[in-house]
Amino acid sequence: MSLEERHKILVHEKAAQEHENTQNIKKMEMNFKERVEELQALYDKKMFIENSNYLKLEQEKMEMEKKHEEALRDMEGRNSRSIE
Repeated sequence: MSLEERHKILVHEKAAQEHENTQNIKKMEMNFKERVEELQALYDKKMFIENSNYLKLEQEKMEMEKKHEEALRDMEGRNSRSIE
């Protein structure tokens, strides 16, 4: 085999390897992008659930504060009447 033939073979093998490497990188990038999208969807779902839980707790807190304020006013009223 001549040097020229060997050179052509090596150039062809190098091009084939570069093509394979490029394809592998594209596959890795695609897989990474898909995983990022999956994780983003899971994160969004989790944030929606947590936000719903927070709003529910916030509502319960407001209702409890209202009940306590009413109970306090009621007690103050009874105390005022009993003092008089």
